[in-house]
Amino acid sequence: MTGIDPEVLVHCSGCGRPIGPLLLPQPQEDVAPRAITVGAFPVYVACPYCNHVYSYRTADMQFHETGTPDTRPMPKDRISVHVRRACGVEGCQRILKIHTTVRPGTPTSDLMLAPSQWIFHIYCGQGHGVGEIALTEYDCEAVDTSAPQA
Repeated sequence: MTGIDPEVLVHCSGCGRPIGPLLLPQPQEDVAPRAITVGAFPVYVACPYCNHVYSYRTADMQFHETGTPDTRPMPKDRISVHVRRACGVEGCQRILKIHTTVRPGTPTSDLMLAPSQWIFHIYCGQGHGVGEIALTEYDCEAVDTSAPQA
């Protein structure tokens, strides 16, 4: 049985470098990941090289079908992490999930400081331009920087 590998690759819209592996959310009822789960919803990705944050859609992503050779230029020394934050515009309740990658073993304190370097080129679902907010407003989710993923 073949399926789509959950590790996705995008090329930074700013510097062009490959960013991955990115682990995108999948529907709870599906056993195998599907590329269409992203659909029309933007995926926000912070480039770990140039620190620019852009919005990506399914057409921007490179997927891999399991059971076939993976020829994508997937960085080998990176693991997927993501953080949540509010839009930042007063009264807007939109929560954004920003994906990025770090080296295995990156101290959590370094990860928590990373958003202070980000340069945003994204809009929340209400159309507000997303900008800087206090570092205390970021929430790291599902982060395990202790070991590389197989």
